[in-house]
Amino acid sequence: MAAEKTLPTEASFSGAPVTERPRPAPYTRAILARVRRRLCQDLFNQEHGTAAIDLAIILPVLIAMAFGLVDYSSALLQQTQVQNAAQRGLQYALTHGFNSSAMSNVITRNTNSAVISATPAPSKFCGCPSNVGISSTTCSSLCSDGSRAGTYVSASAAATYIPYIALPFVPASFALQSTATARIQ
Repeated sequence: MAAEKTLPTEASFSGAPVTERPRPAPYTRAILARVRRRLCQDLFNQEHGTAAIDLAIILPVLIAMAFGLVDYSSALLQQTQVQNAAQRGLQYALTHGFNSSAMSNVITRNTNSAVISATPAPSKFCGCPSNVGISSTTCSSLCSDGSRAGTYVSASAAATYIPYIALPFVPASFALQSTATARIQ
């Protein structure tokens, strides 16, 4: 039997013999060198962080677009409420007859919006239909097609929309207005 080789280590101070570890075979060294080389290449050629960088660049843009979409949707909702208020005032005139103060009350009450006003006040006028709308005329006159001038009622509603986020290129407020007109006679 071959004599064991002892190395001067801490364990040899206790008197117990320490054996030398066998050296790896040459093909094992080549495999370890290849693995070491691959790990170094992976560490220096990583693309794992690019997704985080892409997210950091695009996330503020997406958040700004989301806030803009919410703000724009709120403005459209309030514009729809203004239009509905004007139509409710006109429906009142069609069912109960023209009464300016009652129509104004119908326009301003029962709204989910902040402040909707009946501006300008509801009006009753005579006019003739034309290609561009209704042209005002006296009630006893004849229209260009030979028919008598009709009696019309107009109800208007207005509100002011203030955006949630103040931006330098967006106005501080928007005037929302809607007018509904119908012939009652």
